[in-house]
Amino acid sequence: TKTPPPPSIPPANKKRKRSFQDQVLHHMSLTGKPYTLKSLATELRSTEEALQYLMLSLLDKNLVFKKEFVTTKRTKVLYWANCDAAVSAGLTTAPATPQERDEAAMERDRCQTRLRVLHQELGSLLREPDNATLDTSLGVLAEDVTRVRGAVEELTDRIASAPTRDLKSVKRRINK
Repeated sequence: TKTPPPPSIPPANKKRKRSFQDQVLHHMSLTGKPYTLKSLATELRSTEEALQYLMLSLLDKNLVFKKEFVTTKRTKVLYWANCDAAVSAGLTTAPATPQERDEAAMERDRCQTRLRVLHQELGSLLREPDNATLDTSLGVLAEDVTRVRGAVEELTDRIASAPTRDLKSVKRRINK
């Protein structure tokens, strides 16, 4: 009678490798920003030709939106993911529900407002002098006060030591 071998640990489930379409759609839905074929090719390290072919397929499946901006010199084409259609098709997982996205946008706006307020407070604090500058200014002002007090005492002494004169004679001298 042989004893059975100890149970081996089952291999870990391997992650299914994403197809090129899944990679592109996942990247576009996560970033949520519009792309030109050139910028998307740069970020995904792919070619514009491969992306052009893929975008035609994704447009047919309504998984990507396309918008053309025409100017006199050239036409700029932007693509962005239709997250709702991609989630309903099961190609990507929803990064967030529309309600969660709205809440996140409101939170982002609150944080940006708070950041602006903090920058203003920081600017006003940086404009105020520091302690070393205040100490220096205080020392200069203390010297000025001492000098002015000395001048006042000197004038007081001169006034006290001046001979008293008759006001009528002073008035006559002024009016001559």
